[in-house]
Amino acid sequence: MFIVQIILYVGGIMVLFVFVIMLVNLDVALLQIQFARQKWVALIVALALAGQVGVMFWTSGKMPGQGLRC
Repeated sequence: MFIVQIILYVGGIMVLFVFVIMLVNLDVALLQIQFARQKWVALIVALALAGQVGVMFWTSGKMPGQGLRC
């Protein structure tokens, strides 16, 4: 039983090493291109969100019973 446990633990550690090696050998240039595209997507999403918040504040004063009374 002791030998079986040792073999199982060593096998599990070997599988972890294989996963680490697979994840470390990523293509760096591909990741840089992917992140460059994500910057533009993030900028567009941020501008859309800022626009929606601006429209919300602009229209909140025009709704009856809502917003500040000036």
